Amino acid sequence: MLLSHNSITYAGFAISSNRVIYNESERERSLVLANINDYPIVAQTWVDNGAGYPDQSKAPFIVLPAVFKMNPKGVQAVRIIHNGNTMPQDRESVFWLNLYEIPGKTQQQLNLSEESRARLDLAMNTQLKVFYRPKSLKPMDIEQISEKIIFSIKEVNGNRVLVCNNPTPYHLSFINIVLKQKDKGFKISNQVGLMVEPFSEKVYELDSNPELPYSYQVDYTLIDDQGYTFDGLFLSK
Repeated sequence: MLLSHNSITYAGFAISSNRVIYNESERERSLVLANINDYPIVAQTWVDNGAGYPDQSKAPFIVLPAVFKMNPKGVQAVRIIHNGNTMPQDRESVFWLNLYEIPGKTQQQLNLSEESRARLDLAMNTQLKVFYRPKSLKPMDIEQISEKIIFSIKEVNGNRVLVCNNPTPYHLSFINIVLKQKDKGFKISNQVGLMVEPFSEKVYELDSNPELPYSYQVDYTLIDDQGYTFDGLFLSK
């Protein structure tokens, strides 16, 4: 099994972690942000279900400070606090921390003549997963979780698909899945949204149809709590 670290630089932010594990026993979690731009920014922060709009946020978390300015190369700590709402106790829950960045101008840009100031400013939103973990869950490391995963091939509307069954109370955060059969490899046709929720199945469409009933294997890569990658292998019986 191979472990390697992921980058944690997003847009104009460098962030101290690429995911947040919020344990029920904790009063709050903190992240440190650094503005790696050569210009100041205004940042807005909130937690939601992934929609990316602060006015639609219904997540049971608040983020402090909610709005702040960061100078070039500046550093800012943000606190994530659970609001006390009741959460499922038999599984993880997942939410999204939004870091919305509105760019400012460098001193050089401010000094330009009016004729030279034509420019396009783009606001950017960085999203990080926030996993709320009840204290009632049995601790499992990434290798123990990997051993529970079951893959199968099924036929849906005339096309063969790969199905992942997650019998654990933890989310499976995949970044890569490849089905292999004989000398052929079948990739997932849509690499967006690979995560599998606890106690559920997820169907992945393939770029071509594998044969049945031949044996197969599935190579995959998961992300663990620290943001490291873990390479796993599933062999059909």
